[in-house]
Amino acid sequence: MDKLYQINDHLTFERSFEYPMERFSTSLRYILKGNTICILSIFVMFFACFDRSSAQSIELGLGGGLSLYQGDLTSYRFKEGLVLKIHPSFNAALRAEIDERWAVSFAVFSSRISGADSLSLAPSTKARNLDFRSSLAELALRVEWYPLKSLSPYTEGINPYLSIGLAGFKFSPMTTFQNREVALQPLGTEGQGLPGNPSPYALTQIAIPIGGGLRLRIADGVFVHGFIYYSLTGTDYIDDVSTLYYPPELLESGAGLLSAQLSNRSIDAAGNQIDHTGKKRGNASIRDAYLNGGVMVSINLFDISSRAACPSF
Repeated sequence: MDKLYQINDHLTFERSFEYPMERFSTSLRYILKGNTICILSIFVMFFACFDRSSAQSIELGLGGGLSLYQGDLTSYRFKEGLVLKIHPSFNAALRAEIDERWAVSFAVFSSRISGADSLSLAPSTKARNLDFRSSLAELALRVEWYPLKSLSPYTEGINPYLSIGLAGFKFSPMTTFQNREVALQPLGTEGQGLPGNPSPYALTQIAIPIGGGLRLRIADGVFVHGFIYYSLTGTDYIDDVSTLYYPPELLESGAGLLSAQLSNRSIDAAGNQIDHTGKKRGNASIRDAYLNGGVMVSINLFDISSRAACPSF
């Protein structure tokens, strides 16, 4: 369930009340389904990136944060009070240091994203009257570069880093219509799947996460990471909005009445659908993206194994 929160006269944000840990197992099964070969390939690449005999550390990290979508629908605004449609996220990572400046990580990210024309201050956008929300589950292989030399797990200090990677993610845009949840992708709201048109967009896509953060050693083998990633995706359909309004009569005859109703939710004062056939529905020249930022605590597994080793006599 989502709700707008008013912090004061100038700051409003939306968050999901469903705790992300409760969705994590479901999200993980969701992204793993049908992608076993891809996941095994990522693991092979991960462990091929470093020499385990000379690696400084292998760390396991868990953390949480916030996510924010960016696309054709409104998810934030800065005028007339700050509005952010942010949602809690769960993050986990297996991280290995290559040397004092480079590290690689295999990361899992689970969250939710959403957007709504109702938050826009532009009259034309508000009149479009579209909205969506979606679960989001991501697997990523990232490379981290530390410009400072103090990357050793036994060195004091804060270490800034930059990162880039390759990710696969799954999503499923939903909306509410007549008090029921509706999945948008099967409807083909822009004519997808009809004769002569492109196939429905895939719900598994590729993204390039770009970001960085700070890494702080707080104890022997224990680290705190503050991070933020901006993920550029290969799709413009995270929000189910991209190109032009399709003729409603063709949608109704080819995909059903519900497709025609949810393709165009602009209505006049009398409650009738306004005909926008052929007009711009979204901006296909810019792909959708999402942000993920938060804090993670990681533990050096080398330290744990060495402490657990049997003492010599």
